[in-house]
Amino acid sequence: MTAIRIRTLLTFAVFFSFALAPLAFGHDEGTKKAKLKFKAYKKWTIELPKETFSPIKSEIAIPNGENSGFATEMQGTNLMVDSTGDGRFNDKARGQAGFIVLQGKSDEGRSFTYAIRLKNAGGWSYSTTGAMIGKVDGVRIMLIDQNNNGRYNDFGADAMIVGNSSAASFLSKQISVKGNLYDVTIDSIGSELELTPYNGEAGTLNLVNGYKSKGGKVISAVVLSEDGGTSFNLAGLKKGLVVPAGNYKLAYGTITKGSEKVHVKAGRMKSLVVSPDQELKLAWGGPIDAEFSYARTGDKVSVSPNKMWYYGRSGEEYYGWFPDGQSPKFIIRNAKTRKEIRAIRFGGC
Repeated sequence: MTAIRIRTLLTFAVFFSFALAPLAFGHDEGTKKAKLKFKAYKKWTIELPKETFSPIKSEIAIPNGENSGFATEMQGTNLMVDSTGDGRFNDKARGQAGFIVLQGKSDEGRSFTYAIRLKNAGGWSYSTTGAMIGKVDGVRIMLIDQNNNGRYNDFGADAMIVGNSSAASFLSKQISVKGNLYDVTIDSIGSELELTPYNGEAGTLNLVNGYKSKGGKVISAVVLSEDGGTSFNLAGLKKGLVVPAGNYKLAYGTITKGSEKVHVKAGRMKSLVVSPDQELKLAWGGPIDAEFSYARTGDKVSVSPNKMWYYGRSGEEYYGWFPDGQSPKFIIRNAKTRKEIRAIRFGGC
């Protein structure tokens, strides 16, 4: 197998630039507190930066009082679940999927509700399908147990949404509410949120203003600090966002165009360095290079769509490409004359 790199005719057009600007940044004084309540979602539509399904062995590993989880048992093809921890199997899942609400108690004896989606793909697994929801200064805050362990305060591992977006960032030690940065404290079951004004250095990060595309829409653009503790979703923020100064990476993104969707990760992109009192603008996307492996037998060349890698101008990697009808178009040219030899597409989905 030989690797080759060519330029595709994708519609994502991008540039990479830095711009300096004075930072206008102020705080509302004082600590802010909020109570959060649980909400179950039987139909899950939230875009998570790292959705996880955890395997089920003898239990669903959500701690319940002194127990390490909620007991399960296979009865024929049905998964039986002790959803209340009372020693009886009072819920079941069958077929390929399921939805169950668990009722338990924390280590401190506080009651909690937790909802799971169940998936059967050669074995049962579960993922969260609920969130703790509250408001601060009228702004909605959602906490999501992304790593499925029953806690809502695993910074950099769980997820959160600030505002009305349907796409989450990782759970962050700092958040922005109405342009003001705050340090975040959360109890383990996610019922209490405390915000205190952030007093560190800050700069502005913009992943939207420089993005150019013929119809592509940024649904999610999640950055994560190098220490894994601070994260923001910058999608839709044309003026950027004031964030703590430091180094970030593009952890997860989603671009859509009609029914097409593609995900994005850092790939070869360099760190995004946000300096104090400065603005960093990033433009990313096309023209996009495609790298792929091919096998040549005589005058025939075989190319597998499963061995292709897409990289944008800033080195970001596009993956999980789901084209509507057709793949991107690839032009094969003579290396010396640049004359087009053949144009190819892979079959659509």
